[in-house]
Amino acid sequence: MAASEGSSSSAESGPEGGSVGQQQQRGIGSVPVWVGAKYPAKCVKNEIHNILTVLKLEKSERSWSHRSAIFREGAIKQFQALFDELTYLDDFNEFDTVRYLAPFLNVIQSEDASGPLTAVALDSVNKFVSFGLIPTDKMGPKAINTLVAGVINCRFGAEGTPDDEVVLLKMITVLVDALRCPTGAQLTDACVWQMVRKIHQVAKQPMGLSHLLRSSAEQQLTLIVLTVFNQRGGGGCTPPSGGNGYSVSARYCLLRYMAFLMTAGFPGSEGPEGQRNSVTTQQGNTSSSSSVRSRTPQRGTPPQQYRHARAPSPEPYGGSDPEAEMRDLFEEGGRLSLGGPFKASDSAEAAKAMEETRSLGLGLLNVALETGGADMCNHEALISVIQNDICKALLMNSTANESLRVLSATLRAVFNLFQHFKRHLKVQLEIFFTSIHLKMVPASGNMSMDQRELALESLLEFCREPELMVELYENYDCDVHCTNLFERLVKLLMSVANDTEPVAEERGAGEASPAVQNERKKNLANMALNGLLAIVRGIAVRTEQASKELSTQGNLPALTRTDTQPMDVDDTAQQGAKLELRKEQKRRLALAAQAFNSSPTKCVPTLQSLGLLPDPITAKAFAHFCRHTPGLDMKVLGEFLAKRQDFNGEIRKEFMSSFKFAGMPVVEALRLMLATFRLP
Repeated sequence: MAASEGSSSSAESGPEGGSVGQQQQRGIGSVPVWVGAKYPAKCVKNEIHNILTVLKLEKSERSWSHRSAIFREGAIKQFQALFDELTYLDDFNEFDTVRYLAPFLNVIQSEDASGPLTAVALDSVNKFVSFGLIPTDKMGPKAINTLVAGVINCRFGAEGTPDDEVVLLKMITVLVDALRCPTGAQLTDACVWQMVRKIHQVAKQPMGLSHLLRSSAEQQLTLIVLTVFNQRGGGGCTPPSGGNGYSVSARYCLLRYMAFLMTAGFPGSEGPEGQRNSVTTQQGNTSSSSSVRSRTPQRGTPPQQYRHARAPSPEPYGGSDPEAEMRDLFEEGGRLSLGGPFKASDSAEAAKAMEETRSLGLGLLNVALETGGADMCNHEALISVIQNDICKALLMNSTANESLRVLSATLRAVFNLFQHFKRHLKVQLEIFFTSIHLKMVPASGNMSMDQRELALESLLEFCREPELMVELYENYDCDVHCTNLFERLVKLLMSVANDTEPVAEERGAGEASPAVQNERKKNLANMALNGLLAIVRGIAVRTEQASKELSTQGNLPALTRTDTQPMDVDDTAQQGAKLELRKEQKRRLALAAQAFNSSPTKCVPTLQSLGLLPDPITAKAFAHFCRHTPGLDMKVLGEFLAKRQDFNGEIRKEFMSSFKFAGMPVVEALRLMLATFRLP
């Protein structure tokens, strides 16, 4: 009777809008619009009918163990009781969402459920999510977190057939759809992180799974990153209470995860924050039960290939201490125990796997930066991960990898960092620029033509951003402690543009013909010219805008004189004068450092002519020069300070008095002092 009534209601359970309310999709990616079911109770009853049909068919078609038979009978009773309860329900909105989800989640988490039965249960849960049956009111947080926790712990009896992969695909689809539905914003950080771990196990399964399934899992990881980093704000690093949604901690763990992927397989490398570049299957007392249990080996397929480490169950919603949960979450984000080891290997197959893993990490990073880069700058925890783990991983990929795919993604990530994190990554970006772009483009290096083209294309992206060029000049060329990046960039582009000499007729083994090489050199020269033109155009546009502003100010009527204070106007002319002064100071300090490094005892006249030392000279002024001038040779400075002449002794005394050691531990004081010179 229950089955027949459920069948009769199937025609009325489609997404037609209605009592549950139209649920609009959050506008990310190309997924169906979230809608409300017109008859939600009948929608649930229809899914009960579907799963009861599979249970009864399996009962008649197969012979099962006593344990499996008990599971089936219990499941049938649960679903029939739920069906009867929904039949006489007046208002579905008042029905506890967790109550009607429970029987479906029990099937999903049961080892005694077959693959086809688990697939039907996953389809049902996904239908509830897609039709908007998960409320967004006060019941929503508990419901969505319970649903995701149940799907994360999906376990079924694998049979070594392609149907097993279908179940895994449905599982990861349900997880991502739950995150992206309107109620998904109320998931806890722990649920989001365990979701990533579960999908990672599928995406990076060492062997056995099809390429299609693994690629689908990687695509789902991209959607998770897109969704999480598109969530603006997120508050502090405190777990949600009352359904405020996942916080910045979810993004913190995802960034650590990306850095982990980006450093996979590097010989002798360590993961983020000194963690080993490997992952473990268990943590603490976590259960290591498999999420896919094989009954019998069939068709020659090893059942172990479908075994996944069971993810630690997220705490029931609202049932844990928020502060303790967040401490555990940050600690787990540091350990990155994801379920399968990454090890460096000399085999071509392993090297290819590591390259794919790094490409995945770089791709996820670029999605995160392009989606939420501006908002990430508001959180110190995320900035810290970018400054340390991400930058270290990018530098490793740029200098120790010959893959063009990895190099291209690395260069794109560096550009995205320039776009959003300039204020926080001044030193790191200088290292990137000098060790990647300015090192790869010159013909004198040992880089291939493909690598040079990629690096030059990346430089063109910088040149086409006028504000970036201005910031390069202001923050690096006019800073006494930094490299002249803008100057070196322009000189490099001019060098490449003028490199038009044809290559020699002789060619080595594996090299392209001279005609092809000459054509590619011309292409590089044209790209360099385009970069120079982009820089000149940016300067012209900026000059024209400044002229218009001055012209507009000249036509303004005179203001009536008042007793108020005059306004400080930092116009373009004043700013230019300041930059010229800083640039000149940097030039003088560079000449002074060169003179001192050549001969400390004979450099005084040169330093006085540059205006850096008074006449007559004093020990205090010379000590100040030695203490604060960048570019001095530390060995030469140490030998100069150690000389046993009276004047050198006075300089040494003034030099030591420039340090502020009050209240500082001895070790830190010694470290601070010895960072300025080298002992002879």
